[in-house]
Formats: sequence, C-alpha cells, structure tokens
Amino acid sequence: MCAPMAARLSIRTCQQMTWIFGGGDSGEKTQEPGYIYLDRDVHSLSQYIVLITNEEDFKHELKCLNIEADFPFVIPGAHATVHHFTRKPGDSDIAMVCMPPNPKNSIAQIAGLLAHEAVHIWKEHVRLIGEKNPSEEFEAYGIQNITQTLLSAYLRQTGRRHIMARK
Repeated sequence: MCAPMAARLSIRTCQQMTWIFGGGDSGEKTQEPGYIYLDRDVHSLSQYIVLITNEEDFKHELKCLNIEADFPFVIPGAHATVHHFTRKPGDSDIAMVCMPPNPKNSIAQIAGLLAHEAVHIWKEHVRLIGEKNPSEEFEAYGIQNITQTLLSAYLRQTGRRHIMARK
C-alpha cells in the first residue's frame, strides 16, 4: 500500500515540552490536554523529501507516484543520487534521495554524501521559490536542516548507530 503524500510535523505534547524546558516530573501519569506544540520552523521547503535506500523501494515509490521513467536508482559511478519530480502543475515537488547502504562507509562519509545531496535539494528549493540571492545564514541553516533530516532518516532505515565504519 502506498503512503499518502503529506508533510510531517514534529509535534510535542505538553509533557514533552515540560521535560525540554526543565519542568519537574512527578512521575504521575496525567491526561494530556487537547493541544500540542508544533514544529518551530519558520520556513518550509518547497519539496517533499524522501530517502530511499534500496532499488525495490525506489521502484515501488515511483509506481505509487505514477511516475513512469527509465532511469537508474543511483547514477552509475555515484554513491548517491537525488531525483527531482513534479507530479503536475500546482503540486509540491519531490526530492527523492537514493543512497544504498555501504557498510564500509564511516558516519563521516555518510554525512558528507547526504550533505552533498542536501545542497542539490537546497539549490532546487531556492530556484522553485524564486530566491535569487539567499543570505549565507539562510542557506547554511537550510542545508543543515536538510542534512540532519536525511541523516536521521538514513540511520533509522539502516539501523546504523555507531560512529566508526564496519570492518
């Protein structure tokens, strides 16, 4: 079954916010109020980002998105590839980062590859929103955010939790 295309907010409950801001924890289970804290981002990307770590999932996602294309999961000779798609005018664009796991890569190498792909995503975002000359800080924070999002997804999908490369 194909997952619906939807933006995912980082939401926090009242109890989580109390913990973040150093409030006391009595250990009691309390009923949550009917509201939640939302993500504090002030700028959203013009693209949905998805990280795909295997060719089977890549083909499945293309089928789910009704994208008929004959191109490789990862460009030959590359360690990772970002594919940009627009399904139809008015839809949000999609940045699909394809990067198969390589157990020989260290976390630093993985982060470097994902940062490289994040720059491609950022450049496309800037083009899509018509920004001709983004400030250095805007650009740095944008690329940092995309890189962290991709790295978190990579670690979740591959189960990698250590810093050194496997030998």
